[in-house]
Amino acid sequence: FRHALLREAAYADLLPAEREALHAVLARELEADPELGGAAFAGELAHHWHVAGERERALSASGRAGREAERVYAHPEALRHFQRALDLWEHTAPQARAGLDRVELTERAAEAASAAGEAGLAMTLAQRAVELAEHWGKK
Repeated sequence: FRHALLREAAYADLLPAEREALHAVLARELEADPELGGAAFAGELAHHWHVAGERERALSASGRAGREAERVYAHPEALRHFQRALDLWEHTAPQARAGLDRVELTERAAEAASAAGEAGLAMTLAQRAVELAEHWGKK
């Protein structure tokens, strides 16, 4: 839809299952042709997999989107993606977490929160990263 109000009206008329299916289709199309997402490809993909209810794919995509947002100094965006990845961590199978490190995600979320001016959240996340590292013997 070219007009935002028409897009919002059409989207509001969809049932939840229809919305999930629509987002899954959009995510698959983005994966097939990353240029469709433009500069915001990683964030768009993470969003669509999340709304589609594809937790494993959303976890991986959210980690990538957070790293991409960090790269361009979009700290609030990076924080949002890392927080989503941390939330999804609890709801995904261990094999879906391959290549991701919970301590690192938490550290990156803390750094993004600090850079975004969210000092209290940054402290909470940093403490959580320390607790996780101690538990897993990482540091």
